[in-house]
Amino acid sequence: MANNLIPWNLILRHLKGIECTKEKDAFRQWISCPENVSLYAEIESLWKEIQQKVGSYSPDVDFYWKKMEAEINRRYSKRVYHKFLRPIVVAASILLLVATGTVAYWAGKSSSTIQYATQQFSTTTAKSNVVLPDGSTVLLNRESMLSYNMDDGNRNVQLVGEGFFEVAKDEKHPFIVHTKELGVKVYGTKFNVRSYAFNKETRVSLVEGHISLLRDNDEIHMKKGQLAVMDKKTRKIRIGEMNEEMDTLWKKSSISFNNKPLSEICTYLEKWYDVEIKLDPRVSKLTYTFTITDEPIEVILQNMSLINPIKYDVDDREVTITKGR
Repeated sequence: MANNLIPWNLILRHLKGIECTKEKDAFRQWISCPENVSLYAEIESLWKEIQQKVGSYSPDVDFYWKKMEAEINRRYSKRVYHKFLRPIVVAASILLLVATGTVAYWAGKSSSTIQYATQQFSTTTAKSNVVLPDGSTVLLNRESMLSYNMDDGNRNVQLVGEGFFEVAKDEKHPFIVHTKELGVKVYGTKFNVRSYAFNKETRVSLVEGHISLLRDNDEIHMKKGQLAVMDKKTRKIRIGEMNEEMDTLWKKSSISFNNKPLSEICTYLEKWYDVEIKLDPRVSKLTYTFTITDEPIEVILQNMSLINPIKYDVDDREVTITKGR
């Protein structure tokens, strides 16, 4: 390779389509080397492949870059790297560590393997996409914490809060999500786990595939389309049919209402903001047309009060809406 220094920042900005004129000229100069053309083609192919796989997940291109790094490691960490691809793995990982600070890893003693220490992720007021070292993806809801590590051959995830998981299949290394009350053993699938500290229940919704719940010495199998609800106090579990729209509503980037009655809107607001709403029957039929994204619920209620005469009160996670003047 004529130029041993791979310009990862230039490549990333080129893939994102945000390079300036000076960066475009530098990229064209670098890629003029035939060997660099082949290298870039390899990177671009994987980039596009990842976008196609998770394109419905997020418009955030940094998410695809993290996903690509995990995919590279998954493909090439179990054998000696091809002399052409090894720089991609090492340099992409270093760039990711420096640029985002979201992936923590350390190289093993053997140059042909990469081992992962415990990784931790958390969110505050915004949702966040997470790519785990095994290629699995997690969309974390607000105020959630997640940690990942490999222990005794298992892929272990500790979760406080809520996350939607798309787990990469690996029969040799079981994937287990641990909450304070129970575990969720996964066989390569899509599912939602909700277990905030302030919730009285832990809820697991199975969208696709096969999972089982681990409670004490019991293992309870779930089928696609089922919802499991565990009472944290009694530790009893009931399983029924899930409502996918409502159980995974929080994943959306926005919700729009078109001439909808307040009673119906409140059902969505409760899920979106994780609150309990006490609605005065006198205002339940008032209709609204608006869209919510990431605004605080106080802002939404204030705007609603300007459209129709309502009064509201927000006390932690309890909201009261009554008739106004």
